[in-house]
Amino acid sequence: MTKSRSRTTATLLFDPKKKKNHFWFYVISFAIFNIPSTSSTSPTLINFGDSNSDTGGVLAGTGLPIGLPHGITFFHRGTGRLGDGRLIIDFFCEELKLSYLSPYLEALAPNFTSGVNFAVSGATTVPQFVPFALDVQVRQFIHFKNRSLELQSFGKIEKMVDEEGFRKGIYMIDIGQNDILVALYQSNLTYKSVAQKIPSFLAEIKLAIQDVRDDGGARNVLT
Repeated sequence: MTKSRSRTTATLLFDPKKKKNHFWFYVISFAIFNIPSTSSTSPTLINFGDSNSDTGGVLAGTGLPIGLPHGITFFHRGTGRLGDGRLIIDFFCEELKLSYLSPYLEALAPNFTSGVNFAVSGATTVPQFVPFALDVQVRQFIHFKNRSLELQSFGKIEKMVDEEGFRKGIYMIDIGQNDILVALYQSNLTYKSVAQKIPSFLAEIKLAIQDVRDDGGARNVLT
């Protein structure tokens, strides 16, 4: 059962007076944890995030048409990615000899043998205007894991992530840019006011990592 996510205050990692904080915020918001050991088998890749790593989640989840020129330089068709070709997550898959990640929300012929992608364009750490904030993505992951293992125990599905795959997989979080954009442009806040909000964004990322570790079985978390 998923633990309730207490809204605790994060340690202040961002000092508005320092100019180099944007680097540390990016490092934390693109958290990669559980670095795989050298193995002959490819690890599982499980991703959470926004448009930086959305491989079709917003298309599957909202039906928002995303056609050409998106995808024009590589896929030569719209795939739901907000870019003209591959995303960073796609290059990770290629380097790890994995198939490109299917969105969790994809109903038609998804391929979850290499992992799963919960990223949805427009997603935020703190719930905003897109109904797929980071905490929702984590709950989706926990349901996906539990249901996958249940179906495998019944012998109904073979080509899915198994328990070892979940435990030894690479977990990635690439999120936070939309929280800042909303604060800057929609709320029309000053730089100082936005900087004061960043600890709450980091708190959500920290909670997500804790939940994935505690409920999802991930280990060796690196943030």
